[in-house]
Amino acid sequence: MPIQDIEPEVLEKHLDSCIQFDLKGKKFEKEDFSITFNYNTIIPPSEKIEYNVAFENSDPETNLNHIVTRELVAETEVISYMSKAPEFRYLLKHPVVVSFLFVKWHCIRWLFYTNLAFYIAFVLSLVVYIFVWYANFSNTENSSFENFVANLSYGIFFLTYIILIFRELFQITVSPNKYFRNFENYVEIILIFFTGCILFVSNPVDDTRRILSSVSILLAAFELVLMVGQHPKLSTNVVMLETVSLNFFKFLIWYSLLIIAFALSFYILFSEAEVDNKNNTENDDGEEDFFTDPGKSMFKTIVMLTGEFDAGSLNFHHFPIT
Repeated sequence: MPIQDIEPEVLEKHLDSCIQFDLKGKKFEKEDFSITFNYNTIIPPSEKIEYNVAFENSDPETNLNHIVTRELVAETEVISYMSKAPEFRYLLKHPVVVSFLFVKWHCIRWLFYTNLAFYIAFVLSLVVYIFVWYANFSNTENSSFENFVANLSYGIFFLTYIILIFRELFQITVSPNKYFRNFENYVEIILIFFTGCILFVSNPVDDTRRILSSVSILLAAFELVLMVGQHPKLSTNVVMLETVSLNFFKFLIWYSLLIIAFALSFYILFSEAEVDNKNNTENDDGEEDFFTDPGKSMFKTIVMLTGEFDAGSLNFHHFPIT
């Protein structure tokens, strides 16, 4: 990308030159004062010119034939690079960039709201269908109104599910490379798989129904949060959430060495004590022994690190010093 070879100060001066207004007429204090923004620097050309050596119908000066073809271009590719490069990030507040994004948002906001309304209908129909019919939370027979709501939600759910599949296929067709580099799209693929199981798997067992229902609702809500966060008024908060979450998981990966060490230490210290306690006395509270194997010990240690330290079930009589 050419912007990679441009100094930020040079680009800032060039963006300043893209703002045109008339100071000679001294109309800046009047209501009809106008400012013209030149966006040619930001928007790449949509026409691709290919030159071939020509033998006929060629340009007499260059002796070349040129073929003009139109292709899809990413109009925000330059701004996207500026947002990712720290040295260019301050230029995002430049009037040319801000006004361009404002115009761009007003051109595509109808598409955003349409997509959001469609996805809200998908999530609501999914939740209603699961609670009214699919998950079998009550053993009583449904009333006629509940059957009507279940059939209506199933119809909306099925229709929006088909539209969701076509939407994802369209995105893959337009830009497959960018599609598979986006984490959000993988969430949608998994969501399509689980909701497809809800729609098309006939007569699953109750446990399978509950697993499919819980995972589908969780993924649908997660995707809805990301989609709502694309609104300009909420996008900053979502970026902050993504940045904090990413830094937290980076720290957690490094800190996991200590978590594993603590879990193995607890397992070595309390595994035999838990077995003896289980053989000699019965647990009146019905609590599960979490240090009988390394996997449960790891889970218990992670829960303890979140602040939920339940030491009542630990037998410290074997190792009072620890």
